[in-house]
Amino acid sequence: MNKNTLKFSLFIAWKTIFRYSAIPATLNIILSVLCGLTTPLLVLFTAMFIDSASEYVAGAVAGNRLLFSLALLFALQIFNAICNPLNNLAQTAVENKLRKQLRLLLLGKRARLEYKNIENHDTWDLVDRVASNLETDGFTQLNNNIAKSVRIIVQLAGTLIVLAAQVWWAALVIVVVTLPLIVFSLKRGRVLYEMYRKVSAMTRLMKYYSTILTNREAAAERILFGFTNTIDERFRQNHKKRTNLILKTITYETGYSKIGSTGLILCGLFMMIILLQPVADGRITVGMYISLTGVLMSVINSISWQIKYLMESFACNIEYFRDFSQFMNLGEQPGVLDVSGETLEFRSIEFRSVAFSYPGMQTKVFDNLNLIFERGKHYAVVGINGAGKSTMVKLMTGLYAVTGGEILLNGKNINKYSFRDLMSIYSIVYQDFAKYSVSLRDNICFGASGTGVAAAVTSAGLDELVAKLPEGIATQLGRLTDNGADISGGEWQKIAIARALFSRAPVKVLDEPTAALSPMAESEMFAMFAENTGYDTTIMISHRLGSTKLADCVLVFDKGGIAEQGSHTELMKKNGVYAEMFESQRSWYAEE
Repeated sequence: MNKNTLKFSLFIAWKTIFRYSAIPATLNIILSVLCGLTTPLLVLFTAMFIDSASEYVAGAVAGNRLLFSLALLFALQIFNAICNPLNNLAQTAVENKLRKQLRLLLLGKRARLEYKNIENHDTWDLVDRVASNLETDGFTQLNNNIAKSVRIIVQLAGTLIVLAAQVWWAALVIVVVTLPLIVFSLKRGRVLYEMYRKVSAMTRLMKYYSTILTNREAAAERILFGFTNTIDERFRQNHKKRTNLILKTITYETGYSKIGSTGLILCGLFMMIILLQPVADGRITVGMYISLTGVLMSVINSISWQIKYLMESFACNIEYFRDFSQFMNLGEQPGVLDVSGETLEFRSIEFRSVAFSYPGMQTKVFDNLNLIFERGKHYAVVGINGAGKSTMVKLMTGLYAVTGGEILLNGKNINKYSFRDLMSIYSIVYQDFAKYSVSLRDNICFGASGTGVAAAVTSAGLDELVAKLPEGIATQLGRLTDNGADISGGEWQKIAIARALFSRAPVKVLDEPTAALSPMAESEMFAMFAENTGYDTTIMISHRLGSTKLADCVLVFDKGGIAEQGSHTELMKKNGVYAEMFESQRSWYAEE
């Protein structure tokens, strides 16, 4: 499958199924054909048995023919009893192989997505529809639909061939009546998938409200501010809206399907009446009439529902694979899953006349940004919220491409480096840092060599926490397991910083992870971080000024660029933007 130029096609989807499960998929089709053939054979063998039984009773034939026809019926039933379980087994084998292979495909694609696709709401809706169900129902459902369709086609075609051999025009009537139902069902299937799209968006919103109502993190505020009833009401309203949409769609679909199935049943009854004349003329035996009409009514009654659901399901498959091909054609970040190699040497990273605006946005975050970070220096990046401080980090790490100018790493455009090499120089603690429900040790090194974990724990001020945990650094954190330890937000922040300190990356970045702390606590955290990064380059980002006295250089972001830069002392002497900010915050640090 060429993921870069994938076009929608059910045939391509079917080829994908055979690519990952060739043998069981082939057996599934063969067994579906064989199972389908039992229906027309049942017509012939049953007719033979009834006619030979009638003639035997009348004394017209010997008992050998009756026994032979009975033996054929018995053998057919045995074959059918064996064929159906084997067919189900082959189908299950296909599903298992698809889940194993396509799960990896979807997870890999999702992990390789360009960062802009993760932040874009519409794109993430598409990702959620296609890749959130890691059991790949779209493919397994298509495989099931194909197998059922093959079986129905063989059943119907075989029965119609037997009917056409008796009265050719009767078979033609059934075909003419069935085709509109197929076309109509395909059209209604698209309506069902559109309903699914709307329902999936509502379901995500319901899950969000449900999470707020049940998770421990929101419990205190929910009780304190009395949000529970309001959130519960919004959950109920969304649930009602979702339920009404589903009921409305299903009601319409059931009504439409009743019309089609009733038409087919009436057609079958009409055939029963019409075929009486050929029986009277002797062109059809009584046994053939009884067998043919019985099986025909059974098949029509069965396919009147099966065709509807199959065609609607195929229509859903069509819409799903349109989404799937769109998902597979989303832009990827090259090298994001490559195995990490050696850490690059770091000398400097420079923004040279950089301009940037987010996709779909007219407003520029940066218009002409020029700055440089050099090896071994400590930097404080400050500015009001929305000044572009976090955007700068996204650009320097290659998560977004600049729309103007260039970013140079060691004098070379960052686009010349692989993503993995570029990321090897950074260790970043984001404002929304991750909290993993694993051991404290794994939260810091996550399976990497444990050398240096103890030093990171001490440097981040976690020794006291480790001492009080029941299993020390091996204690499970969070409430995912019964023995998981619940720790404070400040302790989680220290763990995130320990993770950064443990990394060998030469550039350490704190992107406002301490925003929830008091100014004094933040200042202490920055001091501890700067003290333990040694000769690494540190970039401490905040809208508060608790890190500025620790920095060799302070960069003041304002209005799409750098308003001022220099040491704390130099900027205070300028009596400009920085001095004004510092004076307004001076009281926060009065205890110093």
